[in-house]
Amino acid sequence: LSDIDISKLRKFHEQHSPLVTLALYKVENATQFGVVSIDQTNKITRFVEKPHELNLFPNWINAGIWIIEPEILSLIKSKIFTRIESDLFPELARNSDQIFGFRHHGRWTDIGTPATYHQANMVMLETLCHGYGNETFLSGNKKLTKHRWNPCSVIVDKTSIIHSNVRIHGPVSIGRNCEIQTGAIVRESVIWDDVKIKSDAVIDRTILGSRSHIETGSHLYTAIIAPDSSIEKNNHVNQGF
Repeated sequence: LSDIDISKLRKFHEQHSPLVTLALYKVENATQFGVVSIDQTNKITRFVEKPHELNLFPNWINAGIWIIEPEILSLIKSKIFTRIESDLFPELARNSDQIFGFRHHGRWTDIGTPATYHQANMVMLETLCHGYGNETFLSGNKKLTKHRWNPCSVIVDKTSIIHSNVRIHGPVSIGRNCEIQTGAIVRESVIWDDVKIKSDAVIDRTILGSRSHIETGSHLYTAIIAPDSSIEKNNHVNQGF
C-alpha cells in the first residue's frame, strides 16, 4: 500500500533506460524483504532476498513496484520456474548495469501479514476520512441507501444492514450484504462481504472473512476469522496478530 507517484517512477525509468527499475523504500527492520545496495547513480549493485546480515545494507528494500522492459523475458529460461526476486534481480545486480532503484520517501506499508494488513486498512480509512479520530457512529434502524463515509472513519457498503443501538468505533470498513444486529459493538475492524454479527457481540481489532457468522454475545479481540466460519454463542476469542 503506497502513495508512490507512478508518473515520477516512469520518468526516472525513461531517463536511465535500464531493463528493470525497482521502487525502493527505507525501513528499520529489513529481514522480511529483498534488500539492495545502491550507488550514487541509483544503480543497484547488490540484491539479496531476506538477508541475515543487515549490517551489510542500508535498509533500502524492494517495495514491490517495478517497471520491466519486455527484453527481460529473454533472460528467463523456458519451462523452468523462476522467482524473479531471488533468481533474476540478484543476477542483474551482480553482472550488469541494467537494474536501477527509485527511492520513494512517501508512504509505504507492507500488507503481507495479518497485522500489517490490519494496520494498512486502519491507516487508509483514517487518511480517506481526513483523520477525524475514533468517534462513535450510532446507526439508525434502517437499511443504508448509499455508501456511508462519515467523519469517524467508518465506511459501510450500501447493501449492508445496521440495526438499532449498534456502536461502531472507527476506523472500520464493512463490506457488501452484511448484517449487524442490535447491541453489537464493532471497533477498529475489517469486515468482508456477507458477514452476520448477532446481537451484543463485540468485534475489536479483528478481521472477519466473507460469510462468517458471529453469534450472540461473543467477544473477538485481534482475531482473524476465516471465510465461511462460525463463532458460537458467548465465545471469547483472543487470537493476537
